[in-house]
Amino acid sequence: MGTEPTQNKELTKEILLKAQEDAAFMLINDNYLQLQKGRYGGWLVRGSFEVDEAYGVWCFAVKASEEVPADVQELAKPYAERLKELAAKLGVNADPQTSLVAMSFKAAKFKKKKTTENYTVYDMEVLEDSADALAVMVHYSVSYSKRLRCYGAICHVLEKMQTLARAEFKEAAVATAHHVGVLIPYKTEGLEALVSKLAEEAKKEEGEEEEEAAGPVTGDAHLVVVVLRDEAVAKEVAERVRELLRSMKIRAEVKIIVAEL
Repeated sequence: MGTEPTQNKELTKEILLKAQEDAAFMLINDNYLQLQKGRYGGWLVRGSFEVDEAYGVWCFAVKASEEVPADVQELAKPYAERLKELAAKLGVNADPQTSLVAMSFKAAKFKKKKTTENYTVYDMEVLEDSADALAVMVHYSVSYSKRLRCYGAICHVLEKMQTLARAEFKEAAVATAHHVGVLIPYKTEGLEALVSKLAEEAKKEEGEEEEEAAGPVTGDAHLVVVVLRDEAVAKEVAERVRELLRSMKIRAEVKIIVAEL
């Protein structure tokens, strides 16, 4: 129990570093999984994923401000100096900018919708609980004209700066088409509290499910064998059978056998 606050703090920082507007993160034990937004709806995990439902957080708004308090400037100073040193190696003599980035999150619950050949698809239900977090971004910026002409001190070395930033700042690196630099978690208490609350809720529900599973079992089935020629269809049928058995409170192993009938 003593390590949980530390784990949640680190988990919160990792989520913050990956967050952008309309980004979703599923919480799994002491870790997280970032989901991709599906082109035709839903949220995607590449490949087959066994988790049927889980809590998570959804980042629904990100706003950067150039109005930076003195304490934030002080926090950013060593990062700005290091970023300027990296730029100087590429012949750039310019000071990086410092921005205060506000991120807004909502609690969410993900429920498995279906499994395809390449993805597991989840529906996301947005919950009432919310949290805000702040990060400091020290960066060089570039902009583009309608004809895609680049404007900014690092335009001519943009890709090289991205490479240097990734090598120097690892997961905290910012390396996009418009910004190159580093993101520093600043005020994360609200998001950390939300993550902790969702983790506790998940444990509570898991305990209730275990109690239900330990209760009376309807029927005596212990193995369901699905025999089909098509592997993708077999997986879909097996998942439907698992859901049916769970609803009937039957504990059973569902084994897939793909073979000619």
